This record gives sequence, C-alpha cells and structure tokens, in this order.
Amino acid sequence: MRKYLEKIKNKKVILRTDYNVPIKNGKIIDNTRIKASLKTIKLLLKNNNSIIIISHLGRPKNKEKKYSLKPVALELSKLLKKEILFSKNINEKTIKTAQKLEKQILMLENIRYYEEETKNDKEFSKKLAMLGEIYVNDAFSSSHRKHASITGITKYLPSFYGLLFEEELENLKKILKPKKPFTAIIGGAKISTKINLIKKLSKKANKVIVGGAMIFTILKAKNYEVGKSLIEKDKIKVAKQILKYKNIILPKDIIVAKTVSENAKIKNKKIEEMNSEDIGLDIGKETIKEIEKILEKTKTVLWNGPLGLAELEKFSKGTKKVAKKIAEETKKRKITSIIGGGDTINIINKMRINKKNFTYISMSGGAMLEYIEKETLPGIKAIEQSQKKYEKTIKEIIK
Repeated sequence: MRKYLEKIKNKKVILRTDYNVPIKNGKIIDNTRIKASLKTIKLLLKNNNSIIIISHLGRPKNKEKKYSLKPVALELSKLLKKEILFSKNINEKTIKTAQKLEKQILMLENIRYYEEETKNDKEFSKKLAMLGEIYVNDAFSSSHRKHASITGITKYLPSFYGLLFEEELENLKKILKPKKPFTAIIGGAKISTKINLIKKLSKKANKVIVGGAMIFTILKAKNYEVGKSLIEKDKIKVAKQILKYKNIILPKDIIVAKTVSENAKIKNKKIEEMNSEDIGLDIGKETIKEIEKILEKTKTVLWNGPLGLAELEKFSKGTKKVAKKIAEETKKRKITSIIGGGDTINIINKMRINKKNFTYISMSGGAMLEYIEKETLPGIKAIEQSQKKYEKTIKEIIK
C-alpha cells in the first residue's frame, strides 16, 4: 500500500486515525498512538497533500468536554512542528475550509460526538466524504467497527490503507500461518469477549494458555470451588465448551487473598485448595514455571491480556514474569512474538522492557482479536470494495 500512498500528490486526503489516548485533566498521559500516526502523515505532507483528520476519543455522551480532541491537536502540532487547524463542527463551513486547505492539516472534533457515526448513517458518511478527494484508513484498531468514518465513507471515495494499518496487517498475518510450535496466551477478565477466539486458537495453536479472571468461570464449569473470584454465571455453560480442547492450559495454582488491595495478605494455593472466602487474583508459582517451560520451546507466541489483576502491583507478578520471558526468548532465539491489547501494553511500558525485544506490539485490542478470529474486518472489506469500485480512478491517481 505504501507504493500507492507515495503516488498520492496535491490532494485533499481524509485520514482516519485512532487517537483514543489516555487524557487526565486535559493532559495526554501517553502519546504512543499519536506518534504511530506520524509516518503516514509525514508521507502525505511530503507529497504536498492537505490532510483532514478524523478520529475518536472514548465513548462520549452529549459531547462531554473531557472527550474533546483539542489536546490531541495541540500534541500533534508539537510533534510535527506545524499548525493544526481545528474544527468543532461538521457543517458547510467545515467543508469549505477543507476544500481551501493548502498543504495544511485540519482536525475534526471527536467523531463520536455524532450519533450518526456509530449508526453508520448514509447521509453522514456522504457529508464526511465531501471533506476530501481520497480516504486513507490508518486506524486498524477501530476497523472492527461498522462506523461511518470506517466503512460508510469508503463507498464515496477512492480508499487506501495507511502505513500503520498495513504494518498491523502484515504482522498479524504471521499468526494466521504461524511457525510451529505456536503458543497463544489469552488473559483478561471476561470469557464472553474471548470465547470465540479461544475456540479458533485451540484449532490453530499447539497450546492455548488461559489466564486472568476468566479462568474462574472455566474452573466453575469444572465444579471447582472458586470462592469470591470474579465469574460470569451466565457463561458457565459456554465455558464448558472450552474444556473439550486438550491443548487448553489452565493454571495449576493461584495467588489468592481475602480482599482486593495492595495491603492484602496473599497465599499461593493449588486450584483444588481454594475455599469459599478466597479471591483469585494472579497465577501461582507453578503455573508461571510451566508457562516459562512452554515458551522455551515455542517458535511463535501470541499474547493478549494480563494474567492477573495486574493494575495492582501485588497481583502483577505472573503477568510481568511472562512478559519478561517472552522478551528473553524473542531476543535469544528470534521467535515470533506478537503482543496486543491496551492492558498488556501498559504492563510492558511500566516494566520499561525494550519494545524491540518483541517482534511486534499491536496497538489494537478488539480489532486484533477479531482479525485473528475471522481473518478479516469490516474496515478491510470496505477498503477492498472501494478499490474495486474506484479501480479506474485509482489507476489515474497512482500513474
């Protein structure tokens, strides 16, 4: 796709980015996503294009000020050392401003301020398309959504992937046809969001290691005592489906406490030793050792989701040990390691592990998991359909 983007010159380009960054008191805590978008932006600017940026932040209701993209526009301006125009509305005036841009950047206010965005409204999609001549999707992490700025707009403009989107796609394809042995490590709180993925991976991977609070729903399905641990009662029947796969690895032991706090007294217990007062909060010592041994033999590893309540230091040991081991094996044996999910990345950032010690760190969570599960996304299909529809126009553009 880079060869196409390099041919786009002197155009008004609508660029969909994912600037869903953490903001506290109006200040950006982590600008990783903004930095990741710079490659595509700089390439488009180099070829004298003007850029209209569409992005989102959170899930706002009634245009809440805390979800404004204004701080993001200021941060992007600092990084590019270039003025960023900002539009609070999407109306005729905005369209005229976009049409008059001369090698400039215009950022729109949070696209999710408009309910038409999530409804994938046809007229709204047309209005967005009027802002430019070409559409570029660089928001892989939002491309599992059938939203106006992801799929709707592609029906009305020649459409392309951005460089970050293409990078994500190229690396995640390594999971679709992995070098064996292939180990998948899936953590997180709710089995309801991961059940289909686990089923898919159990057919593809040699071993699927399951961690995080979701294990207690599975253990409950096996009639184990899980105490006051987090479970999804309505998913116990679904969890039983996982038990038929012989390559699913569940923890042998658990770190338990009576309360969820940094001051809690903890015990390392075997699964069968848990009582009605226990709360399971991390994987235990034996489980960590077992995972480390598996990783020493694997050639490909996919990891998504913490293996305990990792936001609390006391219950982050299992997640950190696994992160360190994956980094070591990647560096030592050059295994393929694909890491994804916001919580997983936060742990790596806190540990200050050199990100080069992983093959690829994906900034997408839900999109990454859905792509592995379905091998496509609504955003991918939309670009493919657009390129067929506008084949002649695209040939003219990339001459």
